[in-house]
Amino acid sequence: WTAATTGGLTDPPVRLENPGAADYANMYVFGGRTGAGARLNDLWSFDGTTWTQKTADGAAGSPPGRDTAGVAWNFTRNRLTVFGGYDGSARLNDTWEWSPGTNTWTNVTPAGSSPSPRRYGQLAYDPATGKMLLVGGQDSTGSLNDTWTFDGSTWTQLTPSGSLPGPRRLHHLVTRIDYGDVLAFGGFN
Repeated sequence: WTAATTGGLTDPPVRLENPGAADYANMYVFGGRTGAGARLNDLWSFDGTTWTQKTADGAAGSPPGRDTAGVAWNFTRNRLTVFGGYDGSARLNDTWEWSPGTNTWTNVTPAGSSPSPRRYGQLAYDPATGKMLLVGGQDSTGSLNDTWTFDGSTWTQLTPSGSLPGPRRLHHLVTRIDYGDVLAFGGFN
């Protein structure tokens, strides 16, 4: 391990429960919560050397502040996708995309069916379908084990065959581009 903290004035403020994702060149960190409990909605990128703020906290046109959202890079659409999370008073089920080309956020929440409002849902890019994959999380009833895909305009609930993983939150969902699959690991029921 090598500490990658730059120690510069442009480093993101300290936060927790801030989801992140990576494209081929950068890591992105969106939102999260300060130690005092304020929910953030800023977006930062890190290229391995330098942090760059892409959108400021409170910027117009950005998703509302939140922590524990599902965040992943969509390699098909070349967008950062954000789903759900917690705004300090309610679980969310909105869907947003950030475009690196225009440095803008777009609310792409479909008018039809979406997954239930949740926090701790894990989002990953599925290289087999080119869609985003959402697994589990926690809604108002407890931990979930549902599976959804998002193609950029529509959420579709899947009904996988075989043994399903048990309900979970705080798990990991990881894309393996070279293998064309997604792995889930761990979590809390």
